[in-house]
Amino acid sequence: MLPFSARRGKGQGSWKRAGARTPFFFVQLPIYGKQSENNDASSWATLHDAQLAALDLGEWNDIHPINKKDVGHRLALAVEKALHKSENTAPGPLLRNVERKQGQLLLHFDNCGDGLVASAPPHVTVITYGMHLRLPAAIEGPDCISVDISSSGKPEKIFYAWANNPRDQQLHNSDGLPVIPFRAQIKW
Repeated sequence: MLPFSARRGKGQGSWKRAGARTPFFFVQLPIYGKQSENNDASSWATLHDAQLAALDLGEWNDIHPINKKDVGHRLALAVEKALHKSENTAPGPLLRNVERKQGQLLLHFDNCGDGLVASAPPHVTVITYGMHLRLPAAIEGPDCISVDISSSGKPEKIFYAWANNPRDQQLHNSDGLPVIPFRAQIKW
């Protein structure tokens, strides 16, 4: 939503002037295409990463999904948080850091509310020795999941919901907002 002057302005200068006093909110493009595994080369996931201001609510076969209500609700939460300093969990759980501990990866998140919940057994993908391994994850606390990597060598990267239409999207916070898709390097 832009002020009238920004919509009518000419050139980049008008946008800059409007941006200096007007917050801009946008909605992330929805998931699209057939469901697939996490993939480092996913151009759609890379675009999502650049649009981290919102969450997936798409339909695999329609770039203009029917569910506009949830998109509007999530956008309203983001506006409330940014403009009115509301204490809510928008935009959803964001990966804070990855910690290695005794054959486990511990993934810590922000914006979890009363805690992480899973709609089905959660999974992540790790890349180790050039192979993609889909591994189960377990909720360890209100803002943490663990992944057993003891039999997977020394994984270099970890992914969650990183595909055009990710197979694994089971994790949400207590407010029902899904974990933001992520990929992260694993430091050894």
